[in-house]
Amino acid sequence: MANKHIKENTSCTNFYKAWDAIFLFTPVLRTCVEKQFKKIHGKIIQKWGICNKCLTGNVLECTPNICKKRGRNGCKSLHDDPNKQTRPCPSGTCNWIKKDIKYMHRYGNPSWLYTSAEQWGHNHFEIMKCFLPSEGYSKSNSIEETDFNGIMCVLLTCTDLEKMWSSFKVADRSCILTKARSIGNDLRHSSKGNVTDDVLKEFVSTLINLLNEPACAAGNVDAKTTADKLKELLENNNTPSEEEMKDLDERIKNEVANDPGEAVLSSCAALKNLKLENYTLQPMALCNYHKLCSLNLLDCNCNGLILSACVLLEFIDIKGLFKFAQNTFHNLKNLTCLKLCTFVSDSLDVSLCHSLRELELRGSLILIPGYLGNLTSLERLVLYCTCIDLDVTLCSNLKDIEIIGSLTLLTTSMKIFTELRSLKLGCNCESLDLSCCHNLELLELDEKVTLSSNTFCELRNLKHLSVKCNCSILNLSLFPKLETLLMKSPVCVLQTSILGSEKLKQLSLESYEFDKSDNILSVLNNSDPNSNRLPPSVSDIKLTDIGCSWVWLRYLLCSLSHFKHEVKVFLHARYIQIDQSPEHVVNNTVERSNVRLTCPVDCIGLYKALEGFTLLSLNLMTIQHGELLKNANIEDLIMPITPSL
Repeated sequence: MANKHIKENTSCTNFYKAWDAIFLFTPVLRTCVEKQFKKIHGKIIQKWGICNKCLTGNVLECTPNICKKRGRNGCKSLHDDPNKQTRPCPSGTCNWIKKDIKYMHRYGNPSWLYTSAEQWGHNHFEIMKCFLPSEGYSKSNSIEETDFNGIMCVLLTCTDLEKMWSSFKVADRSCILTKARSIGNDLRHSSKGNVTDDVLKEFVSTLINLLNEPACAAGNVDAKTTADKLKELLENNNTPSEEEMKDLDERIKNEVANDPGEAVLSSCAALKNLKLENYTLQPMALCNYHKLCSLNLLDCNCNGLILSACVLLEFIDIKGLFKFAQNTFHNLKNLTCLKLCTFVSDSLDVSLCHSLRELELRGSLILIPGYLGNLTSLERLVLYCTCIDLDVTLCSNLKDIEIIGSLTLLTTSMKIFTELRSLKLGCNCESLDLSCCHNLELLELDEKVTLSSNTFCELRNLKHLSVKCNCSILNLSLFPKLETLLMKSPVCVLQTSILGSEKLKQLSLESYEFDKSDNILSVLNNSDPNSNRLPPSVSDIKLTDIGCSWVWLRYLLCSLSHFKHEVKVFLHARYIQIDQSPEHVVNNTVERSNVRLTCPVDCIGLYKALEGFTLLSLNLMTIQHGELLKNANIEDLIMPITPSL
């Protein structure tokens, strides 16, 4: 890249200076991000504990994105052995950690390709790998082996890291982190190696501002030293020597060697499928791709992307900071699937995309009333955005609806969906009427929804129900096929209807106090364990953020121990009272218990409930009263490696 004319080319000199700034800045950023991610890792392990029984193949599904090597007889990578097949974690730990990783990822799409689930409990970098780009980082086994681009990607995609940096929000296009990554990407993909004085000044100043961030500067002497070096680099008018440029050339070559985007954009215009990750696009970058059918942009950004020339596009999936050119979707008559996860966008118009069958919009965009009026072929609709008086009445073919956020759904909208299979509502909706949704199988209602007398009356095919809105009496006998039920206080269920739910397998209850007179599981009022109002089909119970007495918990476990199959119980209690004395203590009389209990943290009330009680297994993620364990009879005790006894 260096040549004899370099000294006469100020822009090219700036290019080298910009790269020199990256190489000065990156080690400090590594130290800062690693320190912060260790805290995140510690909280995850403290919450869920450590599993030593699962392999990566047990935790991750076998998909083409994860398992690249596939043969005639199946997977040849993570699942190439019977012991490596996907299955639930025995203690639930790996499944909960996996959910946490997905929840922390800005786009809900972690990079599972390089991670080793076996090391999640011991190595924070194995979890950090899930936030790296999905290509080009197979050899990164530590943060020291991760380049500027990879670390910036971790910062941009891990929402828990964002919370530690006070002055920037990734959703803000003026965010200094977004600016730094954008200019860094321009450098990585620059073919001429030209950087203007203004661009160099903005880039180096941005890096200095990041170093001065409290999250980076606090207790980090190298941050101030590096900031001073960057200022000196910016003010220094000297041209790099031939030896320095040769060294920089080699380092730049290594830095961009694994960049997947460089080769793609230089390919022919006849490309039909395009997938880019961690890339900055110019507005007209795709104007020559007339044969493009599928476009997948992950963690990319562009201000004013033009797609009007890509008339054959059928599939679009874009995640990143994007703005689109006005009317850019008007020519896309063949588009059947549009997924946009963008944080900053002007109002979009897809009203002419009559072939759309799947529409997913997530981000800071505002929909106008009547936005969906012409999309009569739509079958799946996912909205995480803003809209007042959303009307979906003309989309009569919808089978899957998920609407979350600052939206108001018109009550009349739901009366025509006879083919609806799945409905998730976390928006404002008054007097919800589902009397015509006879084929509904999955229903999730958040706190913002209000119900009508007809909400549940015709849902005989319902299999999965989650209710967090106000519901005075929930009659489960209306749902003979119900398999999964989640309820949050103050939802109250008709007591006699629980026992009739003969197919109910999973029961999740949140924020209840079970010693109140209106408690859902009436196991406290009668010492007979057979008086429990749970059907014998239940095999999985999750009690989250609850309050109860040790007696109530004792009666519940005794009742479950008489079931003919194993029952998993996850218990996260705000409190377990110990000052209540029963008329007599009930013991489980079965020869071998079938209850597997998992608790994020122990307490005295827990051990009092377990005194003399037999459990098939007990998984304690955090131990504070380990000396009381001797009072329980536990066949399989799972503890953190370093319990705080």
